[in-house]
Amino acid sequence: MSARRGRLPGTTKAVYRLEVATGGKPVSAFVRAMQQMPFARGQVWTTEVHHDDGCPALGTGPMHVCTCEVVEIAARRVS
Repeated sequence: MSARRGRLPGTTKAVYRLEVATGGKPVSAFVRAMQQMPFARGQVWTTEVHHDDGCPALGTGPMHVCTCEVVEIAARRVS
């Protein structure tokens, strides 16, 4: 249910990647993962959630319909 501690390969100061176990509560898991991200005041970041093929949240679907056991979150610093 909580975010895994290890960051994924490809993580830098401007790109942060994290695998998150959803535990059947994808929105709560996403919020907890965002709290772990290294966002600082005044910075602008974009985030992406990568779902499994066939997940109803894939593309433009809302996060609460996600059926993935684990999602990958990628955050990129814009400024």
